[in-house]
Amino acid sequence: MWCAASCGESMGVWAAWSTPSTRSPKRRHRPPPARILEDTLNLRDVRVYDTIEDPDGRERRVLNARETTLAQQRQQAIKDAFRDWIWKDPQRRQALVQQYNELFNSIRPREYDGQHITFGGINPEIELREHQRGAIAHVLYGGNTLLAHEVGAGKTFEMAAAAMEAKRLGMCQKSLFSVPNHLIEQWAGEFLRLYPSAKILVASQKDFEARNRKKFCARIATGDYDAIIMGHSQFERLPVSYALRLCQRQQRPGRDNPRPGHAGTD
Repeated sequence: MWCAASCGESMGVWAAWSTPSTRSPKRRHRPPPARILEDTLNLRDVRVYDTIEDPDGRERRVLNARETTLAQQRQQAIKDAFRDWIWKDPQRRQALVQQYNELFNSIRPREYDGQHITFGGINPEIELREHQRGAIAHVLYGGNTLLAHEVGAGKTFEMAAAAMEAKRLGMCQKSLFSVPNHLIEQWAGEFLRLYPSAKILVASQKDFEARNRKKFCARIATGDYDAIIMGHSQFERLPVSYALRLCQRQQRPGRDNPRPGHAGTD
């Protein structure tokens, strides 16, 4: 009586099977041992369902609480036995620890220190905190950056200061901020509070009316602004080239390719 399992390298999914002798004629396990092993290897909680028929003749699956509890107890027994076995052999333990460290614990993310940044033009009454300086350095030197601080940690100042420093260092000509519609004015106020002399362009609803949209886009392209601030809904209305739209559609199969000159709605 035994079970076997193998892992597909391409998908990383385990499959398990068992010999017929694992199913006793006196007690047919639900689910069979191979299914419990397979769910365990794939980090799934095992569940047992019954198929019942509704009065209208439709079949539906209902969780069998008793059988599920028994199956999960057997699943936990497998986990406990494996945990006790895996570390019992010192050589196996050492080999597994070494392999894990080589695969998953050998790269240390870079830490960024922004204490050297001078922030020309910043409000002298505002002192950026250490984590804000580090986040700004990450934006400047680390490429794409996710500022995943909690609310109130100063992400607005981080983004504004990073944009101003990027322009001062010649890394960009102007930055565009797409923010929630109800935060446009707040964002502009915070930006000017941090950099009182900054030249920013704040989009209004009138700027994105059909007759004014092209004119406003021309102002963005030709104006010597430090930053442009607009809402999400306004940003979605900015036209993109046909080549870019075609590339986006090709990356999302099942959708028709746009026609040249056709305004996209994505």
